[in-house]
Amino acid sequence: MNDYVFFYAKLLFSVSAVIIVWCSNILAVKKGNRRMRWIFKPLIIPVIFIFYISNLNGESYSLLLGVALFLGWTGDVLLLMRRKGGFLAGLLAFMSGHLTYAVYFMHETAFPESVSWFNLVAAIPLAAGWIAGTAVLIKHTGKITYPAFAYFFFLLLMGLCSTLVIESYSVLGTVLTISGAALFIASDIILAIRNFTGLLPKNTALVMITYVPAQFFIVAGQLAK
Repeated sequence: MNDYVFFYAKLLFSVSAVIIVWCSNILAVKKGNRRMRWIFKPLIIPVIFIFYISNLNGESYSLLLGVALFLGWTGDVLLLMRRKGGFLAGLLAFMSGHLTYAVYFMHETAFPESVSWFNLVAAIPLAAGWIAGTAVLIKHTGKITYPAFAYFFFLLLMGLCSTLVIESYSVLGTVLTISGAALFIASDIILAIRNFTGLLPKNTALVMITYVPAQFFIVAGQLAK
């Protein structure tokens, strides 16, 4: 009985911490409060990582997942900087994170044996969303068109590789993982639309609304596999 109480207490506490940090970041963006963003944005990945390690329950720790999260944290911090160099460095950090996630998904499955028609079907909406978003963005990226396209390529690769878990994960783990990848694609495309096209206001909360669940769902998918 005590074990069950402890398990659910850990789960409730760690999930609550993620939700609090997520909501605080959304509020900071909507209010345009830069100090608040510097406080709460760097906390996103740490609270998700705490959720991960506190709910392993004897399962082995994934180094690749840890590296991908660290690269996400690095990108979060770098994108807070107003200098152009900070933006490009943040772009590189997240691109490396997407590549790490792709390798992680392949490592979690019997790739290439894990490729099936189910993967192809699941990949269609991910690829369609990527194509639509990239088509809108690519003509607005100017001097960084090639780096931006490289970034979008690794973003798509991460999304496609997430479908590999269909044959290896539980239904819940699969749904969480692919949902996380889909939200990551949505978040990055929304961020790019905001930064390059001006079609979205600078204080739009859509980026944060999708980004935090993206990272959280991928981690939760690993725990639920």
